[in-house]
Amino acid sequence: GVQSATGLGLLPSNPRRALDTRFTGALTPGTTRTVSAVALGAPAGTRAVTATLTLLSPEAAGVLRVGPCGGLQWAVPFTSAATQVISGIVRTFDSGMCLSSTAPVHVLVDVSGLWLDDTGMIAVGPTRWYDSRTDTEGGVVDTLGTIVRLPVPSGSDKAQTQASFSS
Repeated sequence: GVQSATGLGLLPSNPRRALDTRFTGALTPGTTRTVSAVALGAPAGTRAVTATLTLLSPEAAGVLRVGPCGGLQWAVPFTSAATQVISGIVRTFDSGMCLSSTAPVHVLVDVSGLWLDDTGMIAVGPTRWYDSRTDTEGGVVDTLGTIVRLPVPSGSDKAQTQASFSS
């Protein structure tokens, strides 16, 4: 998301674990798990959360559904790999977040931001702005590391980004 004259306001928060099914039982086909607004750390009026969902030990490939309880949910395919991570801005509303899966899988939900109706953040589509494996974006390296120039709309002074690391 980036700063804009219209949209939703992002309230960054300290990351919090809202759900860990390793302690409460894996998601199983035909059941829905609800993560309350309180567990998400979301005050009344929150429209979405920035969340990282970690899938652990799926018994088979499947589809994870995630979104606001009683509302439209994303259908995110996953494989049978032992660990998989999905990150994004997930609609929640005051109903909280609901999750279901077509295959047994453990899910961790970590929240790092709340989207409210007040300071004008708008969502933008996923775009790779920098890839250190092929530094063709013109990043400048100094003693602090690589500086990445973000192509955000003119006048933007705030943004929420996601970094992915692999070895």
